[in-house]
This record gives sequence, structure tokens and C-alpha cells, in this order.
Amino acid sequence: MLLYQKDNLIALAGTTGGIVDVASLPEFLGDDLEERLMKYQAYRKIGLAVIDSSQEGQNTIGAANIYNGYDDTKGLAAIQYIQLAVSMIEDTVSSITGVFRERLGGIEQRDAVANVEVGMQQSYIITKRYYNAMDTLVQEIISDCIDMAKIVYKDGLTGQVILGDQKEIFTLLPKYYTATSFDI
Repeated sequence: MLLYQKDNLIALAGTTGGIVDVASLPEFLGDDLEERLMKYQAYRKIGLAVIDSSQEGQNTIGAANIYNGYDDTKGLAAIQYIQLAVSMIEDTVSSITGVFRERLGGIEQRDAVANVEVGMQQSYIITKRYYNAMDTLVQEIISDCIDMAKIVYKDGLTGQVILGDQKEIFTLLPKYYTATSFDI
């Protein structure tokens, strides 16, 4: 979700620019509007925003307000905060699961000079025992839970599923408890 938000923030970032009231463009810049606008842009690019205060409809008090700029860019800090949050989540998940980004294939050529493949193999050798122990632990816990359910609910477990207006009552019998769907 955070990666989506970061990409969306970047995609929707705008630019900085200037607001131009075309009716106020100085007439001495050209005969038609397009020529005046191009010359105005050229002058503005070199740092000079020209106005003609003698031109009808112009006042010098509001001239600064007519040619104010805008900034639709997104701050770099917002993107960095999202990236920091993503890194913190990845670190937390890695510390809980023991699966580090190198093991997940997140290591890239720029992360290591020439030994990317060696680093991935070494990471696998180090963490392989932990993966096997975790798999065994999960299988034993789920097996114990199923066996306990067979004892506690020896007459079966009655439940109810409600989908909108429909109500369905069901009974699970211990002889139908299975371990196949739990990868045991």
C-alpha cells in the first residue's frame, strides 16, 4: 500500500510555473497573442517579467499579483517519509520471520559488487535451518490444534453462516477434521 502511495505521489507531482493573464500581456511584444506570449516567456526565462503600466486595464499596484507563480511539485520529504516507513516495515517483518530481503531476491547488482549470487547462497545456507524449524513448528502447532478440537468438540461443532438474508447452520464432525488443507 505504501509503495502504491509513493508511486502515486510521484505520478501526480506537478511543476512550478508562472500564471499569465494574457489580456495583460504588453502589446509592444508583438501583433498577435501567440507572438506576445512567446516573447513574454523568453523575457521571463532571462529573469525579466515585463509589464506595460500605461496599457489600458493595467495598474501597477496589482501587477505583482497578476504575475505570481505557482508550485504544484510534491515535497521530497513526503516521498522520503513513505520510503522510510516501507523500510521500517520490511525490517520488522524480516526480524519476525527471519526472511531477509537477500533471501527474497531483493538483492541487486548495485547492492554487491560481483558476488551477488554468492551472497544469496550464503544467506540461504545460514537461514535454511531456521526455515525448516519454523515449518516443523507450524505443522506441530496445527496438528495439536486439530487433535485438541477432536477432543473438545467430540460431538461436533455447530456454527452459523449469515450471508445477507440467508442463514445457514452447519455441523462439523470430528471424523471429518482433516490435516490435508493445512499442509501437514
